[in-house]
This record gives sequence, structure tokens and C-alpha cells, in this order.
Amino acid sequence: MCQVCFGVDVGGTTVKMGLVTQDGELLEKQEFVSAHDVEEMFDNIAAHMKEVLGHFPDYACVGAGVGVPGPVMEERLVHGCANLGWGDVDVAGELGRRTGLPVKVANDANLAAMGEMWQGAGRGCRDLVLLTVGTGVGGGLISGGRMITGSTGGGGEVGHIPTSFHPDWQCGCGKYGCLETTASASGIIRAARQFSPFKEQEKVTAKDVFDAAKAGT
Repeated sequence: MCQVCFGVDVGGTTVKMGLVTQDGELLEKQEFVSAHDVEEMFDNIAAHMKEVLGHFPDYACVGAGVGVPGPVMEERLVHGCANLGWGDVDVAGELGRRTGLPVKVANDANLAAMGEMWQGAGRGCRDLVLLTVGTGVGGGLISGGRMITGSTGGGGEVGHIPTSFHPDWQCGCGKYGCLETTASASGIIRAARQFSPFKEQEKVTAKDVFDAAKAGT
């Protein structure tokens, strides 16, 4: 019987989920809107996992790896996710109780860096840095093939480095002038709305801004 596992990326805007073999073959993926209520979030994730497994009745699911946008301790506890409005959450416990599966948790950018080292652009490298740009800005650090998480699980969290770009803009973490207030997708949109033609547009995406920059408009 083929053994499979879930990879779950919990973002501030969407949750992305994939069912993969132990060799890294992607069998199915789903994406759905994030719920900021903790109970609703994990109810939704568990329901989607059950739905996906229903498509592969002859496969054995051996566990799930979950990436969250915040510092993680003991491969299970997240101590605050600014873009989700979470405080301390036992992610492994919440999802494990709903699915009956063993669950391990890490910072999303660190896991993205590990994924690139395993199957992506960093294949063959033992030392690399990865930056993520989405609702926030994250960073993953790999040294000697191992994640550098720091003593409090926040290693690589470059999004909360203070900058001088917009020191009056408040970050979701409560501080002002963090890098992600300007450099994240949401920060790029906020900055672009100060200028034409974006301040007249009802809906603006970060892609719109990049496309306009490429076009020189």
C-alpha cells in the first residue's frame, strides 16, 4: 500500500494543501480561504483532508506537515501569528484531534526553504536563504541541511525587521515600520494606492503593480 502525507500551508489569506507520496510526487492539491477563527480554521482543514483522502481509498496516510506564518516551538506550538490574529495555539494538537493523524508543525518560510532544498531550486545545496512575499514577508534559513529556527522559533522572520520606509504604518504584530508593512503584497498595494492610476481603481493586486512597473506606467 502506497504511503502518503499531507503538506498544509496556512496563510493569512488562503490555505494551500497537497497530498504527496514519500518521494515528493504531488497527487492532489486544494486551496481555500483562511478562517481567522482557530476552531473554524482547523475544522475546514480537517474537512478538506478527509475529502482528498476519499479520492485515494487504497493509500495509507501516515501524517501531516503544517507550515504557519509565525514562530513555532517543539514542532507543534505557535506563539502568535500576526496575519491570522492568533495567540498561542497548539497546531499539532488541534489538527491531530480532528484527523487522528500525527502532525508536525514549523514556520512556513522554513518549510518552504526545506522544500526547495529537497525538490526545488535549492536541490543539492546544504546552505540557503529563502524569502517569501505574500500577506506578510517571511524568511527561511538552512545551514548544513538543517533549519535555523532560533531559541524562540523566530529564526529567519525578517518581515519584522524595522525599516525607515513608512515608520508610521502599523504592522499586524503591533509595532510600526516593519519590513512587511511595505514589502509584502498587502504593503505594495497600500503604497501603490497613493499614486495614479491605482488610487482611482476599486480593486488592486500586487500583480497589477508589478505589471505596471514592467510596462513603465
